[in-house]
Amino acid sequence: MFDKMEGMKYAAHVDRKMYMVDNTVKSHADIKKLKKNIGKYMQAMGMKEVPINWLNFQERLQDIGKTKVCIPYNEASRIGTECGISEEAIIVAITYMNDIGKILHSNKDEKLKNTVITNLHTMIQMLTTVITVFPPAIKDKEIKRRWKRLEDEGILEEKVLRYLWQNQDEGNFEIFVEVMRVFRLLFEKKTKEEGNREFLVPCRMKVDNDTSLEVTKDDRQMVSVYLTPKDFLPDAVYHTLVAAFLELTDCDNSQVFRNRSDFSFEGHRVSLGAVKITRENEKPHAIKLEIFCLTIGHYSTSTNATTTLSEPKLEPSICRKVLNYLRNQLKTVCNIYEGSGYNLRVLCDACNPNDHHLIDLEKCLTNDTVQCNRMKSMDTTHIRHCFLSEPVSTPSQAHESVPQLVPTPVPEPVIVPDSELSQTIEPVVSNAGSIEKKVHEGASFDHRSHTSKESAEKEFQTMLLQVSTWCDHHDLLHKLKVLCNDMITDFSDLQNAGSTIELFNVLKRCGHLTVTNFKVLIDAINVTGSNGVLEVNKLLKDTYDEDDNYVNSFSPYRQRLIKFGKALSEDNITTLTHLKGFSKKQRKNQWTMILDLERRRIITEEGLPSFINDLKENGMSVAAEKLEDPI
Repeated sequence: MFDKMEGMKYAAHVDRKMYMVDNTVKSHADIKKLKKNIGKYMQAMGMKEVPINWLNFQERLQDIGKTKVCIPYNEASRIGTECGISEEAIIVAITYMNDIGKILHSNKDEKLKNTVITNLHTMIQMLTTVITVFPPAIKDKEIKRRWKRLEDEGILEEKVLRYLWQNQDEGNFEIFVEVMRVFRLLFEKKTKEEGNREFLVPCRMKVDNDTSLEVTKDDRQMVSVYLTPKDFLPDAVYHTLVAAFLELTDCDNSQVFRNRSDFSFEGHRVSLGAVKITRENEKPHAIKLEIFCLTIGHYSTSTNATTTLSEPKLEPSICRKVLNYLRNQLKTVCNIYEGSGYNLRVLCDACNPNDHHLIDLEKCLTNDTVQCNRMKSMDTTHIRHCFLSEPVSTPSQAHESVPQLVPTPVPEPVIVPDSELSQTIEPVVSNAGSIEKKVHEGASFDHRSHTSKESAEKEFQTMLLQVSTWCDHHDLLHKLKVLCNDMITDFSDLQNAGSTIELFNVLKRCGHLTVTNFKVLIDAINVTGSNGVLEVNKLLKDTYDEDDNYVNSFSPYRQRLIKFGKALSEDNITTLTHLKGFSKKQRKNQWTMILDLERRRIITEEGLPSFINDLKENGMSVAAEKLEDPI
């Protein structure tokens, strides 16, 4: 059991001692030890006293919740002011109460940010009247007839919803519709009957047994990814993804069922569905994402035949958009994370598809071939072509004279003092100069030959490799991770980057680092203030017209985090380790600690004032001031 927990977020907080508890007595020695240790763990996790005026504020809102399900944000703000909370701290207090489940407030949704829901119990009761399998008591015959559409088709009509919520304030109707939309419990369809909107409720969709997805090999028109759980996969994940993809795609040409859904998206069919994995040691249930390029044809009445107008070809930009959208929805709505809650995998092309052998998608994206468990090698060209932003050479091209994407590794550099680094950087300077020359030969790469594009890409990758090697030897990886954290939608991509070149490749896949636009690299070097890279920085700046010291790739908040990390002393790091409940293993350096503070939302941009107060109260004023410095 303990081995299974290794690497999990909660592993550091698991008590590995065994307590003998006798439930026939009021208390004994082991119960006292257990209570004492629980207190210690709560302190280690950063539990602290909440200001008394915050508690007063919470009590006032809960009292209001006895008579009102929700109130305007301005009213909640006024109550907070009456409780003695400053205007700046009110949003922090409301966010805190939202996080501990006392109220509900979303500062990101335009329709909900002006509302505070004060009675969660009543809200949940309202929502369950729609998503529960037990039908409510409906006396109205017309509503009963309309309710049957929900049971048979998963379609909820506005008239039915208003009937179910008739005991609530009518003015709050749109607020709770929006709550259901935000949580992906429903999706609004185009209205057929004026004044009676229709909503699709994913968890009430019917099953179509004739159209289930299967575990099959991909062809040139199709690419598939499998979402496999670490433990189990709740049905709600699929329901949530259906509602999310309806928002992304053309819902009029979509067909949705409880077991499979097909969406039309920019000339492609995107399918989602449950599949069963029969391979031993694999979790049996998974969700398959299938992207299929539709054939463009023309039907002739004279010949009664359809002519194919163009060869179907998967568009990589569409594939990347769909994959990134999937990852983002899983993280932000389902609150599960790649690597900890689930894995994205592909079917091994070297094995019999009936074996259901799956390989991690990330391995396929970072390697030309992947060795499978059967001692066979899977070619990843098709997968990389679909999901990477860079052009991918096919195996047949490997013997041609076309320059390859991945350059020959450079020799291991020797660590030298900063004063001598100009000589070490010389190969980088020459490569970057070649790229600059190619960039300026035309208005864009479209005006150059294919060979020039490949050559520039190769030189660009070589330059990145040499700069990244230098960064690794000067231990800049984790500092760069802090800086680029909000550029990468999937935290596991950031976490799994074991070297600077891997981080650069993630940034390239996300579209932030390209052969024609590497301003992010310039700004990163400026912000981190790394001595010795200045010569590379100076050269790269020549590609741009912007002022040398102007940084626009990173927010002021990101830049302040770098200043904060530099200002942390060893004593500061030790103090924060104990205050926030980090283990020694987690406290590798101040940069990994900042990343973990962000991941656990202990430090956020909106909650920065509270974190700064924490630092000052615990003797870290110098570091705290860096978070307040003007940029």
